[in-house]
Amino acid sequence: MKSICKIDKCNNLIHGKDLCQKHYIRWRTHGDPLYIRKKNICKVDNCTRIMYCKDYCSRHYQKFRAHGDPLFTHEPLHGQSRMPIYNTWNMMKQRCLNPSYTHYNNYGGRGITVCKRWLDFKNFYSDMGDRPEGMELDRIDTNGNYEPGNCRWVTRTENNRNQRRNKLIPEQIKRIRSLYPIFSQREIAKQYNISKTMVGSIVNNKSWSHI
Repeated sequence: MKSICKIDKCNNLIHGKDLCQKHYIRWRTHGDPLYIRKKNICKVDNCTRIMYCKDYCSRHYQKFRAHGDPLFTHEPLHGQSRMPIYNTWNMMKQRCLNPSYTHYNNYGGRGITVCKRWLDFKNFYSDMGDRPEGMELDRIDTNGNYEPGNCRWVTRTENNRNQRRNKLIPEQIKRIRSLYPIFSQREIAKQYNISKTMVGSIVNNKSWSHI
């Protein structure tokens, strides 16, 4: 009669050291024939879900991506989600925290973020108040974050004037025109960190035509 594994209730044939192949490999690899690998779990306290990405489970990772906080739980109070200021707050977060958002590369992609205080709508609303009619949220320092002291309400014209693409100087405008068509509009756009549409507008003299 062939010998079987010495592990209780295991009826597999011996492979080595009185252990079946499965238990022998566990003993060789981990020093314990009864070793059972534990799957990595989410790093959020008291969460027992399997880790999905960045040490978070799927649910906490989605909250982290969308809001910058894996424990984000704020739900708008009744009627708040229909307020113009709520939409401004939500779009601010999307630009900085959601890599899938259209304009993420111009904001979160270059290091601009939302301060921790403003991840909560109540704090943002407390600091900025209602959005004045016809006004938009603007950062005073276009390379700075969305945070108290660096944000204000301005008209769309003022906002456009303050955007990075309008910070081009005359020498850069001339240089962009000289580079095309030697380089593609996409390549020029990447070099100057502006949109392809803006490059097309410059080289076709639809923008900065006086230069």
